[in-house]
Amino acid sequence: MDDDHDREQERFSDHWLKKWEDQCLEELENESNMDDQIQAEREESSQKLWHSFQNAATALAQLYKDRSHGFSMWMPFQNAAGSVTVLYKESADNMKRWFDLGIQCGQQRKTRDIVAWAKKRRRHIRREDLIAFLSGKNPPPRHRPSPTRSRGTSHMNFTECPPAVIPPAEPEPDLQTFREALALQGLNGAMSNVNMGYMPHSQGSPVRNRSSMEELNIFILDELSRHNDRKRTSSGDVIMDSPTRKRSRLL
Repeated sequence: MDDDHDREQERFSDHWLKKWEDQCLEELENESNMDDQIQAEREESSQKLWHSFQNAATALAQLYKDRSHGFSMWMPFQNAAGSVTVLYKESADNMKRWFDLGIQCGQQRKTRDIVAWAKKRRRHIRREDLIAFLSGKNPPPRHRPSPTRSRGTSHMNFTECPPAVIPPAEPEPDLQTFREALALQGLNGAMSNVNMGYMPHSQGSPVRNRSSMEELNIFILDELSRHNDRKRTSSGDVIMDSPTRKRSRLL
């Protein structure tokens, strides 16, 4: 009688545990996928930061242009400072947000991996198997290996591998990203789509604003081209001593 009672208790316990496990697994599977959320956050953050960078680039270019034309510097400086500040704040907020999402996504992936691994195992999991899975190693052998004794000393040859040569990364052209942001700012009108608190100098028609952006873009491109020509001219004026001149100087 006692054996029948124990078997009945064991079957009831197994049924209760199976029901509880199914409930836990269902809750885990119904959780929102963090990978999809990260993908959506990535696209939204990239677009928002790019618009902020366009506004900052436009404000800095306008500041430089007004300085060269002798205009009042307070409003251009205020607009440039505000745009750069907004860019910094949005970058800091996005970095914190991405850090938190990365932790949550890593925890979710690890939990799902452990659950998927546990579902393939027997009911009772060995401790060494669980530790091996969590550490990413193979579990130790079941039998205890017998120590092998070897006479004499063994010599191991170590060959030094040559250090890996990392090819230098190609440098990004100077101000290339800045020029792209400035050019696209004049084309898509991101200033009107993002509420940055940026106040232009003159309130005119859309055609006038577009022509102003094109004029600003042309002005910056001309300044960059003139600056590059000046650098090439100054570098060409340097005369290096030839070996013949050095030898005649020593004589």
